[in-house]
Order: sequence, then structure tokens, then C-alpha cells
Amino acid sequence: MLTATATKRGTGITIWGDDEDLRYLYQLVHSLTPYSEWTHDAIGGRIMILHSFAYEVRHAYQDDRLKKADPVVEGIHQTALGFNYSWIDIIFTLCCLRFNAAYAVTDEYDQSTLDQLEKITKQALHEFDPKGAKEIEEFIGPHRLNVNHPWIWQFNQQLEIDYMEMNVNKTRFRNIPDLLRRTEKWSPLHSFLTGKIKATAKELNCEVYEIEYLEYPNIQW
Repeated sequence: MLTATATKRGTGITIWGDDEDLRYLYQLVHSLTPYSEWTHDAIGGRIMILHSFAYEVRHAYQDDRLKKADPVVEGIHQTALGFNYSWIDIIFTLCCLRFNAAYAVTDEYDQSTLDQLEKITKQALHEFDPKGAKEIEEFIGPHRLNVNHPWIWQFNQQLEIDYMEMNVNKTRFRNIPDLLRRTEKWSPLHSFLTGKIKATAKELNCEVYEIEYLEYPNIQW
């Protein structure tokens, strides 16, 4: 069964599972992104977000990320495998999973896995800061973020950068809802977000969809 905890500094979530749990999660994510080619639209943006998540899941079950000893069950020593993921990234991922699942053929176990992933994310949020978690968890679930926007990948990446550049504390955690609201047109800061993305494209002399985002260095998990 998948479980999760908040990371030590509250930067994100650590997702744990055994080899079978994580392999199934990896297969589920890929079954919800059946397209073979990346496109310069919302479909392509969701593919990028979900494939980034699947990449970490795969490396976790390949024993390339984290592991810990679990309690002995029926005399057998258990090992949990896991990986860290930022709050911004996991929320975008959960919303993309639910959006794509609405247009895919899924079974009861697929849906229970998605339910479990959402449940453990909410539990990890509350573990770190119950006050901030109450507002953040409102963004978890179907239609909580507009993941059908053609710039959804760029929104995810720019907000991740903005989040990582903040001081590592509970104030940053409690600012997550304000960051996420910038993706909506009605937000006063929507133009600020889109302006940053346009400025990056101009600086790199490329189209918005051609921006290549690098992993943020030296993350304090």
C-alpha cells in the first residue's frame, strides 16, 4: 500500500511503497498518457507533467532513490522504496491524473489507487502544517486546477521555480494556494505569471513551448 510523509523541511512529500505498489503506479500513470508524441498544447503539457512523475516512480522501484526498513510482517523483513516530490509538482500531477482518468477506461483498482494517492497527499500536508493544509488540499481533486490550459507545463515549472526561490519555512508552505491561483485568469497575478513565462521565452529567443526548464539545484527537502 502506498504511504507518504512530509519531507523534513516541508518542501514536499515523500511517497513510499513496495516494488509492486510502485510498478503498478508507474503503469497506471502511463496508461493515462497513451499518446506517443508530445504536442504543443494542454495534452502535451499534461504528458510532460505525468511523465516527470512516472520517471521518479520508476527510479524509486529501481532502488535509485530512497529506501527504509518497514516493520517485520509474518517474520519477513520488508523494505519500502520511495522518492521526494515537491508540493507544487504533486498537486499538478494529481489534477492531471484525475483529468485524464475522466477520459480513459479505468477499473476499480485504478480508481482506488488514485484515491489513495490523493488521501496520502492530504495526510502528508496535515502532518507538516494543519493550518496551511486546510487551504492547500482544496486544490486536490477533479477540476481544481485548469490543467486543460495550453501552458499548463510552463505554469507548473514557473510556479515550481517561484516556490523553490522562497525561504524554506511554513510561510512558504502557506503561500502555495496563492501560487496556484495564479494559473486562473480571474487572479490578479495571472498576468504576472504569464508575463514571466513570456519574458523567459523572449530571453531565450524561443517560443513558449520551446522553453527548457532545468531541475532546481540543491533542493532542501
